[in-house]
Amino acid sequence: MIDEVIFYRGHMLRFSALVVLLLCLSAPAFAAPKYSACAKAKTFKTPIIIDLQTPDPVYNLTLSYEELNSGKNPILEKWVRDNKMEQVWQAKQMDLLGRAEGASASMTEVRALAAPFDKYGTSWCPYIQSVRVNVIYRTIISIPNTFKQGGCMFNHILEHEQRHHITNATVAHEIVARLEKDLPLIILEIENSMSYAAKSQVDARFTLLQQSLSDAVQSYMTHSMKLEMEKRNLLIDTPEEYKRAGVAMKECKGK
Repeated sequence: MIDEVIFYRGHMLRFSALVVLLLCLSAPAFAAPKYSACAKAKTFKTPIIIDLQTPDPVYNLTLSYEELNSGKNPILEKWVRDNKMEQVWQAKQMDLLGRAEGASASMTEVRALAAPFDKYGTSWCPYIQSVRVNVIYRTIISIPNTFKQGGCMFNHILEHEQRHHITNATVAHEIVARLEKDLPLIILEIENSMSYAAKSQVDARFTLLQQSLSDAVQSYMTHSMKLEMEKRNLLIDTPEEYKRAGVAMKECKGK
């Protein structure tokens, strides 16, 4: 199962800024009946492998200032509302100076097996045999070609957008670590939701096991991670931070 989701879009603004995102790190709940016979009969521990990659950002330095600011008003209006700054700034008076967009893609591979529950082979217990999750989190940082690469203004904008990347890569590692810790309990919960089955029902049970586990993994990737990223990015894109950055960039004239 492959899933991709845009997690956040953070912008460096003139006068102010923006981001979006949101945490719920508890294991998913399954409102299914509980069975213990197969769980008690399980003779192995399901191996789990999770591979996370957080490569360096990709840089887009080809956009014009006008292209970066195309369609800016809804973004800026939301930032103004979220920060309760309606009496201070208006979206039409603000410009985007840079943008960081982050996305995560993941692929979950779930293998299942069935073991005989009775000596006659009429009843079988479905189990999750192994789990492998591959995750990549990546950021695209856009800075308009108006600003000279390596120049004072460019460096201030770049530093801000890189903070978004570092913050979100850190969150990705933390959520994956939490997922790795929680997965054995999630697997147990899923397996406990199923009783033994006739041999003819085993394939259907395999499909249900695999889908349930994949759904649980995606709740971490698309919900828990997103919530925590939003929470932390809001601490970067504050009116105070953009006031400070604005003062610093005014000093860039001639540099």
